[in-house]
Amino acid sequence: MNTTANELLDACRAAMTPKPGKPEDGITLQELRDQLGVGYVQARRVLRELIAQGTAEPVKVSRMRMSGILSKTDGYRLKP
Repeated sequence: MNTTANELLDACRAAMTPKPGKPEDGITLQELRDQLGVGYVQARRVLRELIAQGTAEPVKVSRMRMSGILSKTDGYRLKP
């Protein structure tokens, strides 16, 4: 299956859009890779393009570690 750059950008925007009733602080690179089903390099390339376009921005997101501790990590979100 051959995915064009525009299709991947659209899929990235859809994956980063907050779901109704579930407030989101952003999405991590790993979460984005899982939702898009792409590799690390391709996901980073898409994120860089969205940031360059002014569509997305880097943020700190809260995630629960396996130890049960809430911590901040790098994430990304669509600009409002």
